[in-house]
Amino acid sequence: MPFKTATAENDISKLPTAATLNDFSSIVTQYGTALSNYTCFEKEVMAPVEMPTGKTVMDVFGMCFDDGTPLLEKYHADRKDTDQKWENWRPVEGKSFCGQREFSCTTPVKAMMGKLYSYYEYERYALLNVGGTPTLMVQFSSQLPGVMFGTAFRSEALATFSQTGSGAEAKVTMRAFAYVQFLKSVLVKGRINSTTISELGEGYTKLSKMIFAVLSRVQKSNGGVAAIEAAEHVTSEPTAEEPKSQFHADPFVPYMQFPSVVKNSPLFYIEASVETLVLVVSLYGLLGSMWTRKSPTAFSAFSSLFINFLCTVYCLLAFISSQLLIGTITTAKDSM
Repeated sequence: MPFKTATAENDISKLPTAATLNDFSSIVTQYGTALSNYTCFEKEVMAPVEMPTGKTVMDVFGMCFDDGTPLLEKYHADRKDTDQKWENWRPVEGKSFCGQREFSCTTPVKAMMGKLYSYYEYERYALLNVGGTPTLMVQFSSQLPGVMFGTAFRSEALATFSQTGSGAEAKVTMRAFAYVQFLKSVLVKGRINSTTISELGEGYTKLSKMIFAVLSRVQKSNGGVAAIEAAEHVTSEPTAEEPKSQFHADPFVPYMQFPSVVKNSPLFYIEASVETLVLVVSLYGLLGSMWTRKSPTAFSAFSSLFINFLCTVYCLLAFISSQLLIGTITTAKDSM
């Protein structure tokens, strides 16, 4: 089945050779450092998943990532994203079997009471023959600049598909890696990093399930028009045939809402309780300073009032900022 994109053709024998996966970094897009090098992706966020036997990396690209394929659109629709705008893959100068494109949408952020924010994503892909192993690599780099700390970092993910065997014996294994690229210094860097990595793992676990479902249905429909129709009706619900994890763990855990990771932690409740208590005490002190008539001098009364006022404002701002931060970093979209 021919590809729709003009950046590659469905001929596995023509894949460019590469010594290592790091050669993916040599595909320089117009987005510059927004797409980090391969060596940055040290954190694997899910167990490797084996796709249906008999499917190749060319099938994965053609049915899941080619121009006009509905998989990623469905993935974002499931997250309630609207106004999706997908570019077709554009060529990378001096390279073949690779491409770059932009994606944008409007996404509701639950922690902000469902307020809509603009979401931007840069992508690149490459089909390579890495030491004799046909490989598909797809990278995503996303940002939500409208939310708190949204301009301080980018969420990045790299999905790799490596193939062994050929024909009916072909087997493709999907792996997913994550990286948080910080664009400026922030005090909560560690918290942003750990939470974003966790959520990217959940997002790509769901995506791997959807890819497996598409390939399974395409296999049963034997390609052609029926294959396209099967892909268009892909769902995130589990299928009868589940992918096999090389770690012998079920990779298809229920998809959790973003705020759950932090809010299910005891630290969340401890922090919220302490901040609330400090805020109440500060307000009590402020009101007491305003109405008390026991101060010996006007100066000491004013000083007490002023100090309590500053403490109250500080505590109030700290309380609001921490709650917004919790909502922001736990609703930071994965790079999908």
